[in-house]
Amino acid sequence: QDRQELPGAAFKVDLMSVASFPVRPGFTRYGAACYFDLQGAPLAIKDHTSTLMFPGDGTSWEAAKFAWRVTLVTVLTAVDHLYNLHFGVAAMGLMAAVEARPSSNPVRRALHPFTMRTALVNNKAGSALLPEGSMINQMSAWEFADIVKIAEATYKKGDEWRALPQSLAAKGADVENLVSEGRLPYWE
Repeated sequence: QDRQELPGAAFKVDLMSVASFPVRPGFTRYGAACYFDLQGAPLAIKDHTSTLMFPGDGTSWEAAKFAWRVTLVTVLTAVDHLYNLHFGVAAMGLMAAVEARPSSNPVRRALHPFTMRTALVNNKAGSALLPEGSMINQMSAWEFADIVKIAEATYKKGDEWRALPQSLAAKGADVENLVSEGRLPYWE
């Protein structure tokens, strides 16, 4: 939420945290922030150079939308989904259930459908997606060393370790209102 930066914006999805990382030759840097009104319509996009683009800016607006979408997909796939979800939340949940409870424990048995095959999936993902030259390295414009830095920085700083209500509260009142109105499915 950055109303001072863009009056009229209800919220923003800020992916500028990856703008400082260099990319391989021939690629444009990742990093963008998209500002939305309360109806979810985009008002502006700040690109990796911190230049604001607005609807109606022609090819500049189209390029900013593309950069924001590509950054969003890349960060969600590599950081939020792979590192935080698979190796953070799912792996820790499985380890907690298996190491803290015997197989006959009702809590462990109740968790089993949600953790079944987690170790197999994570091990396969780790070998297919993480090594140098792997899919994550090939699908992104980052050098492998920077992927490691990004993963370490975001994984350690991520809020996935908080309970959902605390994580949502940290997002601010406007996001909480969107959730309570049923307009933000990700958090519902």
